[in-house]
Amino acid sequence: MLLLLALATLCAPASAAPTPSDDAGPASVVYSYRGPAVEGDYTVEEILAFVRTAPRGKHEVMGHEVSGWTPWNQVPTLALAWLNGAPAPARATPTATPSAEAPPAEDVPAVEAPPEAAPAEGIPLPAASNAVPTAVVSPVTVGGDVRIDFNATNLERLGSTADGAAALGFNVSRARPIVDVRLGRWFSGRLAVEFRQDDSSVTYAENGPPFDVKNWASGWSIQGREVYLQAAGGDSFRHRLRVGLQEPAFGVRDAYEHTYRFAGEGRADLARREGLVPDEDLGVGWRGEIDDRWAFDVQLLNGSGGTTLDPNNGKDVIARVSASPLDVLTVSVSGLYGSRGGDGEGEQAQAEVTLEVHGPSQRLLLEGLLGTTSEDRLDTLYSGAAASGAWTFPVDSPVLDSFEIVGRFQFFDPVFGLDAPDAWWAPAAGAWLGWDVDAGHVVRVGATWEMFVPQDSLLPVTHDVIAEAAWSF
Repeated sequence: MLLLLALATLCAPASAAPTPSDDAGPASVVYSYRGPAVEGDYTVEEILAFVRTAPRGKHEVMGHEVSGWTPWNQVPTLALAWLNGAPAPARATPTATPSAEAPPAEDVPAVEAPPEAAPAEGIPLPAASNAVPTAVVSPVTVGGDVRIDFNATNLERLGSTADGAAALGFNVSRARPIVDVRLGRWFSGRLAVEFRQDDSSVTYAENGPPFDVKNWASGWSIQGREVYLQAAGGDSFRHRLRVGLQEPAFGVRDAYEHTYRFAGEGRADLARREGLVPDEDLGVGWRGEIDDRWAFDVQLLNGSGGTTLDPNNGKDVIARVSASPLDVLTVSVSGLYGSRGGDGEGEQAQAEVTLEVHGPSQRLLLEGLLGTTSEDRLDTLYSGAAASGAWTFPVDSPVLDSFEIVGRFQFFDPVFGLDAPDAWWAPAAGAWLGWDVDAGHVVRVGATWEMFVPQDSLLPVTHDVIAEAAWSF
């Protein structure tokens, strides 16, 4: 019933797309754009307005897609990088209409044009004096994502000094610079690394029971996150080949945290949270899209995660098929198979079905997961399910641009089919305030709460709250 209600709401006529102003002056540089509602030549600001109106729709700038898995706040930055100095189509300069007070044209003294300046090296002059000037855009774009958290875990034991007592503290959960490089017409690359506080521990056991102390202040570690080269092309059938360190295309791993914002480690989808897929993995992946209705992903990855070598020479194979029979509905089926163990004596196979209802300001995601793993001659069947929702409300205020609320319920049973109290479920909720500082720069401040409920009644129910300040550029 909830799904039918969401579908009915989203299928209602949406508000009209923003109409670009007709009085743009000759200094406005425009780029070719094609979106769900309009197609033509628009400025970066106008394109960004279109994307905000339909954040889950298909948007193309200069023939390059800037939506789908791409966070909408990165659209202007990526669009400029893709241009690579290509001349922008010139918008016709509006002709001024003389007013009653204006003197006749013949009474206006002619102004002598200044002598033509020599072109600066690498900056082409416009073809005509009244053409829109175009700037050479660097093929290298630098961005990033920074998140600072205040963690309050095990709040149910606040004030206790026993093991598992409440812990309060700040930490930098993400400091990730991102460099995108456009290499000609078809090729591009990305280098994204992450600076993380050292979260390892040192155990002390002198003159009393042992206890662990985190190494937050002892240093930072550097981890590769996305390091790849890709080739992309096509029109009605768009395709992309990516080689390097990339996010696995299993379930919603490569889209979840950009769409459903939960602070801290709670931003992970179910499969990633349980370690069933790594954060990133080395290999090769192909993606194809047909008429904005079908998408296909195939990947061959190490399966070991990160930049580590494959310990057993076996590879993980991931495949996903996504269909959008309606503009507000996307259904996907994905599967993973790979070897496990140091000698490859074990294996893992899992499948996930997802259904997402999405609109301009609301999204609802349902996940169903089933898999099996065998290692050391022990076969295990596991299952899980999750529901996530996000609602964004634009705010017409000089001090705030958006307000967003999120909610989620996750369930996982690591040994499905056995009468053992090893399952868990976790409801969560959160809220965010957002500021669009300028094109491509977004600031968000919010907090999320999660309750972790183990099936085993002997284990405690825990409550965690994480406040986060984040900005992307």
